Amino acid sequence: MKLNSFLILILLFCSFFSGQLSAQNTALAQKKVILVSKFIKYTQWPEEAIKSDFTVGVYNNIELYSFFSKHFANKAIGGKDIEVILVDTINQAKKVNLLYIPADKEREVEKLARKTRGLHVLLITENSKNVQESMVNLLFSQDESKISIKINYANINQEGLTVPEVSYFLDDKNDENILSLSQKAIKENRLNNELTQLKNYVLTQQNQLADLKEQLKANEEKLTKYSLALKQQTNKLKNAQQQNEQQQKALNKATQKVAQLTKNLAEKDQQLQMTKEEWLGAEADKAKEQAETIAQLTAQVTKQEKRVKAQQAQLAKAKKENEQLSSYSRLFYLVLFLAIVAIVIVVVFWQRNKKLAARNNQAEQTVQAIQAQLATREQQLSKSESLATMGFIASDITFAAGTAVDKALAHSVAIKDQESIKVLKPAVTLLENFNQIAADQDEDEKQSFDLAEYVNKIMTLFSVEFQASNIQYIYAGEQKLAVNSVPGYIALVLLNLVNNSVRHGFNNEGNGKISILIEKTSQGNTQLIYQDNGVGMDKKTLQQVFKPFFTTKPERDYLGLGMSIVYDLVKNKLHADIKLQSQTGKGTTVTITL
Repeated sequence: MKLNSFLILILLFCSFFSGQLSAQNTALAQKKVILVSKFIKYTQWPEEAIKSDFTVGVYNNIELYSFFSKHFANKAIGGKDIEVILVDTINQAKKVNLLYIPADKEREVEKLARKTRGLHVLLITENSKNVQESMVNLLFSQDESKISIKINYANINQEGLTVPEVSYFLDDKNDENILSLSQKAIKENRLNNELTQLKNYVLTQQNQLADLKEQLKANEEKLTKYSLALKQQTNKLKNAQQQNEQQQKALNKATQKVAQLTKNLAEKDQQLQMTKEEWLGAEADKAKEQAETIAQLTAQVTKQEKRVKAQQAQLAKAKKENEQLSSYSRLFYLVLFLAIVAIVIVVVFWQRNKKLAARNNQAEQTVQAIQAQLATREQQLSKSESLATMGFIASDITFAAGTAVDKALAHSVAIKDQESIKVLKPAVTLLENFNQIAADQDEDEKQSFDLAEYVNKIMTLFSVEFQASNIQYIYAGEQKLAVNSVPGYIALVLLNLVNNSVRHGFNNEGNGKISILIEKTSQGNTQLIYQDNGVGMDKKTLQQVFKPFFTTKPERDYLGLGMSIVYDLVKNKLHADIKLQSQTGKGTTVTITL
């Protein structure tokens, strides 16, 4: 018994000691792997040294290799996955980026350092005495509770590596998150998350399916009840039909009985008629006796008639007097009725006059408002007429100026004055374009012309203003596109669109962009798309933008005719289609389809 107890104590002691030793070894291995992680993160390798993966080699130590493999699984550095291999040959050592040599392989350090020289391999050793060949040497205290680091920067630099100061590796604040996850781990996590979501979705669908099954079961129970109720109603209906048939049969019998009674009644009437004739024959004798009595009575009646006539004369006289009184009464009631009707008519007309007065008052206020608005419109139209007059004068002036500039350019060409030619040529082009476009305003018949060239001529008129206001103009689409239309109307449309962009879209502050696209549609039509990146319009403005005299800037005395003129020219003059798209802060797009 004593021997058994002693053996049990020894086993317990050994188990405790081995447990302590295993815990110490695990803690030490954890420290080693954290230091290696920091060297992987903070050391810089040449680009040619890093292949598709970053490789860590553990030299001839299976236990340490197993620990490193578990720790670096699903880890990455710089977007490259970290791979841990067990190195037991020189050729394997040459292919790694970092080679960890445990303390029990001290004798192999010199050979490994010599064979991997020039291959950019970082050597990490434990308690190595070969200081000349070592690069990073981890020194453990006797109880292995503390670790110090010795770095041979000369050997490291010789291999083209860069390692920071030792303090980077002794800082233990961020030991938990040194390396990032590998792409494989990220993908697995994402797949796991997606799988979890899918499982949750399936579970939700299963729950919904269970609910639907319960609802289906409840509906089936209701259907059973309804079927039973329908069956009962059907039986009742059948019973009612049977009763109806019985009643119909009884009615038919009653009808037949009535017909029979009618027939019997006719026979009785016939018998009664025969009896009456017999009775008249028996009464003929009595009639003679009665005739004599009638003669006597006639004499009495004659006397009585004379009396009646006298009474009738008196009655006629009284009736006449009564009729006169009745006519007076009817006249009185007629006058009373007409008086009541007259009063009703007066009341009705008074109410109508009251409503009419209110309407007239409202109409008068409306007329006053319209008169005020017309006064404003008259001022605006007067200003518009003044501007039009100034336009005609400007057209004459530009024609005269164009003639003078043409002569100056011809003189400069003759004397070969290149500076003057360079300055005058754009001015001549600008004035020619203006004069052509101004001349087109007098023509309202269709012509065949190049729309792309004509539009760009119109836009050159704004080149000076665009340059001064920092407005960028961009043209895209067809370089040549012949159309049959009225050029003067197209010029007016573009002039008003540009004027609307400068005044409203860019708020007279410039700093914007205007672009024009001309292209053929699939239906063979010609499409002109005008676009600016100004302040845009809200829905309320879009609904009224084509109305005459509508403007969002009345305080600036704008006429509000530009966009209504554009609409009238496109729809009624060019017989084309126009669409306007705009949002607040996102500019305006006008699409004209010729």
